[in-house]
Amino acid sequence: MIHEYSYIKQRLNEIQTFLESPYDCEPEILLDRLATLDAMNAEAGKLKADAEYWLDKKLSDEIFVKIKDLGREFMTATLLNKWVKTLAYEEQHTATFADRINRTCVHQIESMRTQISYLKNYLNTNK
Repeated sequence: MIHEYSYIKQRLNEIQTFLESPYDCEPEILLDRLATLDAMNAEAGKLKADAEYWLDKKLSDEIFVKIKDLGREFMTATLLNKWVKTLAYEEQHTATFADRINRTCVHQIESMRTQISYLKNYLNTNK
């Protein structure tokens, strides 16, 4: 099932808000946040794929209509390529945003794992 475009944008904004929120380095907080981020990371991959679906759909629909209206002989490949890039700027932004959210989840997860390792080491050496 492909998510609706509006849902994708809403969820990406919600995940972005979570990623930007500060958090304490208490072990329980880190573990809870890590679990949430793991789930969000899995969802972000799906959102990215769905955003790319809507981007591709918009481009293919618009290209077909434009070529039909103008005829192939009136559009050079260069002009067609430039025109295509202007067609789906919002969808392209959403697909890029989804990709960045996905990568940011991964980076934050790795950072939190480092913090957890540090805390474990700290607690073991200060017993």
